[in-house]
Amino acid sequence: MYIVNTKTYVLVASVALVYMIFIAIKTARQQLDFYDLIMLSMVAFVPAIFTFWPSFAYWIADLAGVAFPFVIMFGALFIILFLFVHRLTIKIHKLEMDNRLLIQETGLLRHEIESQWKKMKHDNAITRGTDLKNDALHSKLKG
Repeated sequence: MYIVNTKTYVLVASVALVYMIFIAIKTARQQLDFYDLIMLSMVAFVPAIFTFWPSFAYWIADLAGVAFPFVIMFGALFIILFLFVHRLTIKIHKLEMDNRLLIQETGLLRHEIESQWKKMKHDNAITRGTDLKNDALHSKLKG
């Protein structure tokens, strides 16, 4: 079993605390949602658990059949980050689908507006033409 130095405790606790405050502020500003806060906080908690409770780290390593606990720690971090990337991929796909739908709806609306505009121009031209004929007839009757 390894012996953890006091400086290591302070370093790990400081980094974890600063990181947790950083992502909590991002969540409060609604730049992250709660699920992202939980997933990203694991990046701070897993190393802290392995540092502050080395007996737990060795127990997990023994359970997994691995000689070094840090292999389990990095494996857990890799799984957490993989889940986070997978979730982001799903979000991106959903946004792409929404974007495609919005582009199609915008195209349909543009087509409808242009056809209404052409119809309105045509109707105005017909009305103006009739008015011009009426004005010419009216001026002939007067004169």
